[in-house]
Amino acid sequence: MRNLHLIVCFFTGIVLLTTCGKNENVTPAETPSIVGKWTLQTLGATTNTKSYEVTPTEISTAAQTNAQIANLSLILSTATYEFKSDSTYSFGTDQGKWSLSKDKTKLILSSSNIGQQEWNIENLSATGVKVVGKKYLLDDGEAVNLSSFQELMLFSISILPVTIKGSEAEFNAATSMQGYTILKR
Repeated sequence: MRNLHLIVCFFTGIVLLTTCGKNENVTPAETPSIVGKWTLQTLGATTNTKSYEVTPTEISTAAQTNAQIANLSLILSTATYEFKSDSTYSFGTDQGKWSLSKDKTKLILSSSNIGQQEWNIENLSATGVKVVGKKYLLDDGEAVNLSSFQELMLFSISILPVTIKGSEAEFNAATSMQGYTILKR
């Protein structure tokens, strides 16, 4: 009986020693960097009832029959975002400064052309990033300041996918709308 007790203690000690020997100093994976060149993969919008996504090709096709979409299409289809390590960025003819919030959940763009824009980062990987713009509440009488280029650009990104993929009835039924952009390396 005493030998059985010693054998059980011996094997228990071995199990405890082998499980304690694991490396507990594992460093968490580093957050991918926004630095680099990015191209538009998808422009999207989420309303209170449905989500819509359009690709650059779909935007170009819609631009052939709609002059307002054509103006935005030219900007979106020919430009890439470049975020440089010195905290400057360029997008088409726009150049300015970029920064990330301390918790790395917001991308802040600032330039003389667009003013300051704040985008929520929903997903950042080595090959792609999804940034989400301002949410517009359409049923509470909130006016969009169309004299502000920044506001116009944010609202255009929200409304474009709905205009291309949705119906007039779906657009009129929307009480909220939020645009997002998916970029790829």
